[in-house]
Amino acid sequence: NASASELQSHLEKLPSVERVSVHRRGPDDQNGFSWEIEFTSDGNSGNLDNIILHGAGLKTTNDIGGAKIEISSGGRDGSYIDGTFTVEFEGEITTAIPSDADAVTVKAALEALSTIGNVDVARSAVDVVGGYTWTISFLDDDSRMHHGDMPDFIVQSYLTGGSGFTPSLNVNEKRKGTLKEVQKITVTAGG
Repeated sequence: NASASELQSHLEKLPSVERVSVHRRGPDDQNGFSWEIEFTSDGNSGNLDNIILHGAGLKTTNDIGGAKIEISSGGRDGSYIDGTFTVEFEGEITTAIPSDADAVTVKAALEALSTIGNVDVARSAVDVVGGYTWTISFLDDDSRMHHGDMPDFIVQSYLTGGSGFTPSLNVNEKRKGTLKEVQKITVTAGG
């Protein structure tokens, strides 16, 4: 019946574990507990082997059932998206944009191009493997640079993922431009 902080302290003393976050649930109707452990440091990135538990010293008041230890892999696996990407628009290319860039960073990278005037950028919530969608709206400007149907962004991926998948980067035209075009750039786990 160790507390979450006790289990966290013991795990972080192991040489193969850096930082973890531990949450405890319970007790259940039979006075049992469960602990959820998330490995939060880069030193324990990627898909990890399951923890091996040793049940020596577990006791129960039920002579028939006994104590039971189970390990299950749940939540997000270690295949998390990382790296950068660039966006090309009308022959100009942005600097590298981090895979988890906020809307302000993407807006600044796009507006640094002479082929883009003013844009509005909104970023989605993160998905289970660290993917985002940025929605870019071309805004009115005095030069009428962004009137009509705009060419799609061209994206170049320098993204990495854990074992078993390669992240993908997609551009979708959300609204064809008559006055203001809207395009989406999406980073997903891919296949």
